Amino acid sequence: MNMPTGVPRTLPPQHTAANVTAPTLDTGQAKFLPPKLILNCVEGWGKTTCAAFCPKPAILMARGETGYETLLGSGSVPPVPRTLINSWPELIAFLDAQIGLEE
Repeated sequence: MNMPTGVPRTLPPQHTAANVTAPTLDTGQAKFLPPKLILNCVEGWGKTTCAAFCPKPAILMARGETGYETLLGSGSVPPVPRTLINSWPELIAFLDAQIGLEE
């Protein structure tokens, strides 16, 4: 798009430096945020085993899922908090209940 000649190329008034508060520098300590991972792999790859050995894991199993229970029964993974999710609304309710809980 061509600008008409004679039209000044300036920012609108709301974007001038006088109307913007400059950010400040912070030298305080940063809070450690643990990494968040998604493992999307084929069956048998080791997703559940990997999760079971993470710090403070929780295993959510879909209806019909037996992988973690099989691994636990064979002694391949440690016992960790786990639950069975039977429906999408149940998953949403579970996740809503976790909001605000201590990590």
